[in-house]
Amino acid sequence: MLDVYALACVVVLSAVTALNNDLHLRLLPAGWVLCSLTVPWVVFSWARSPKHERLAKQLRATPKAAEVVAAVTQTEEGELKRMPVGALARALTSLASVPASGSRDGEDATAAQIRLLAALREVNKNEEEAVDIPAPELLQSAEKVLDLGGDDPDETVLVQRTAAARVLAGKALKGAVSQGGLAEAGFSLKDVPRLLALPGAAGRDVLLATSCVELLAAGSLQQQRDVLRIAAARSSTNTAAAAGTAILKTLSGQGGPEDHVAATDACVETVREVAQAGVRLPAAAALLRRMSTTAKPVKLAEALLVLAQKAGPGQADDLQAVAEILASKDSFHDFTPELLLEAALLSSKHDFLEPLSPGTAAAAASILEKLRLDDLVKLLLAVARRRGGLPAEVKGTLRVAAETVLKPQLGQLGSEDLAGLVLATLGHGWTELREAVAQELLRRLPAFPAKQLLVVTPVFLQEPTGVELIASWPKVLSRSTPPASSQKTSAQDATDKAEGLAPDQLVKLANLAENEAVAAAPKQWKALLEDISARMLSQVVDLSAAGRAMLSSQLQRQIGLGSSSNRAALQKALTAGVQEAELCRHRSEACFDSALLTMSPMFFEVGLVPETSQAATAKPERHLELDT
Repeated sequence: MLDVYALACVVVLSAVTALNNDLHLRLLPAGWVLCSLTVPWVVFSWARSPKHERLAKQLRATPKAAEVVAAVTQTEEGELKRMPVGALARALTSLASVPASGSRDGEDATAAQIRLLAALREVNKNEEEAVDIPAPELLQSAEKVLDLGGDDPDETVLVQRTAAARVLAGKALKGAVSQGGLAEAGFSLKDVPRLLALPGAAGRDVLLATSCVELLAAGSLQQQRDVLRIAAARSSTNTAAAAGTAILKTLSGQGGPEDHVAATDACVETVREVAQAGVRLPAAAALLRRMSTTAKPVKLAEALLVLAQKAGPGQADDLQAVAEILASKDSFHDFTPELLLEAALLSSKHDFLEPLSPGTAAAAASILEKLRLDDLVKLLLAVARRRGGLPAEVKGTLRVAAETVLKPQLGQLGSEDLAGLVLATLGHGWTELREAVAQELLRRLPAFPAKQLLVVTPVFLQEPTGVELIASWPKVLSRSTPPASSQKTSAQDATDKAEGLAPDQLVKLANLAENEAVAAAPKQWKALLEDISARMLSQVVDLSAAGRAMLSSQLQRQIGLGSSSNRAALQKALTAGVQEAELCRHRSEACFDSALLTMSPMFFEVGLVPETSQAATAKPERHLELDT
C-alpha cells in the first residue's frame, strides 16, 4: 500500500504542476507520516527481493553486451539457473553480436555465453514455467543464439548453442499454443518455415502441425508449398501432411467442371511435390486424375511416376486412369531420355502403368544412343517384360535400333550389364544380337565373374555355345573360388567370397546337369561335376536347409553331384552336417530354456512375459518373448 501511496503522490504532483505552476500540493500530517514510511519500505522491499529476480529485471531491459557480461560474471551459478527463460533469451541475444577473439573482453564474453547456455538448459527442465516475453521474440532469440561465437566459436559454445536454439524454439511454440494458437500469439505463415528450420524440428512436429492449420488455410499457394518443402526436408511428417492438405484444398477450389480441375504447369508440379513428400497420397492421386485431361503430358508424366512410386494399392484405379489419358496424348517423343527410362522401368513393375508400355517402347527406339550403356540394358529388360502388348512394328524398330547401338559397344559393357543383355535378348527373342553377346561373353572367359555367369548359363545350355561355356566353368571356379587347401591372405579370402559362388550356388550349378544338357556335352559336364563335388566336400556344412535338400535330391536321383565319383563322400558329409545342425539346434534350445528359467521371474515382474509362456509346449512363443 505504501508503494501505491507514493506513486499516487508523484502522479498528482506531476499533474498539478503541468496544469499551473502556481498550484501547490500540500500534504496533511498523516500524509507526511506515510511519506516518511514509504522511503524505507521501498528500500527494504528492493533489498529483500531475491538476487535472481533483480538480475532478471536488469536483463529483460535488453542491456548492452558489456553490462550482460558484467552481471553474469558477478552472479552465482545457482542464481542463473533460477532465472526465467525470457531474461536468459534477451541476455543471449545481446551477446550474439559479440565476436569471438583472443582478447580479455572476448574471453569474458565467451565465459558468459557458456554460463547462460548452461543455465538455459537447466531452466528447460521446468516444463510448467510460463514464458515471460512474447513468443515471436523467443523465436527471434532462438535464431540469434545460433550466431553465438561467430564463425569460429568455442567448442562448448558450438555444442550448447544448438541445444539452446532447440529450447527457445520449443518455448516459443508452446507459448504461442498457450495463447490460443500461432495467429493469436502474433505469428504469421512466414514464421512456420522459421520454426521448421531451427534445430529439433522433428520433436515439435505434432504440436506445430496442429497449430498452423488455420495459418495454412489462409495462406497463398506459394506459402503453402514453402512450408511443405522445408517440412519434408526436416522430416516433419505431420506438418508436411498439414501443408499437403491445405495445398490440395487450394488446388481443388480453383473452379472448372465438376470432374476436372484447372491444370497449369504449376498446379501439376505442386501435386508432384505433395506426392514426393509422401503425404495425402489418395487425395493427390484423385486430384491428378481430375487434372489429367488438361495437363501437359511431360508434367503429367512426372507427377504420375512419383505417385506410382509412393502410392499404395488403393490408388491403383486413379493412377491407371491417369496412365490411360497420358497414353492417349501420344507425346512420348517429347519426354527426356531420363523420364522415358523411368517410365519404362515403372511400367514394367506396376500393372496400372501398363498403358504406357507401347508408347514408351516406340519412343525408346529413337533415344537409345543417348542413354548410358547400363541404362540402355535396364530399358531393354523393362520393355521385354511388357513385350506381349507391343505392336510388331514397334518390336522390329526397337530391335534394329538396339543392334545398331549395341553391337559396336559390346566390349565396353560391364559383366553385370552383359549378363543383363543376355536376358533381355532372350526376352525379346533377338537371336542375332544374342549370338553376338554370347561370343563376347565367351571371349571374356575364364575372367567372367562366376555369379553373373551362373545367371546366364541356363540360357546357353541348348545352344552351340553351351559346350564351350560348360568347358570353361572349372577354370572360372578356379579363379573365383580356389580350393580350401590353398594358402590365401585375408584380403584374397574377402575377394573370393565377394566374387565366388556360395555353397548353395555351387549345388544350383550342378543341378543344371539334367539328362538333355549332359547329353549335349557329356565330357565337359563330367569334368565340371567332379570339380564341384571336390569343392563341396569341405562346404557341405555351410549349406542352407534349401541347399541341403537340393543336394540330397541330386544324390538320391544320381544326377548332378549324384553322378560324380564323390557321391558316397558327399552323402556321408551331408548326413554328418544334418546331424550336427540338429545337435546345435537342440543345444540352443536347451541353453535358451535354462536362461528363460533363470530370468523369467524378472520378466514376470516387469510384465514382459505372459504366465502361459512357462509351459513347456510354448516354444514358438519364446522367441517372441525374447524379442519383446
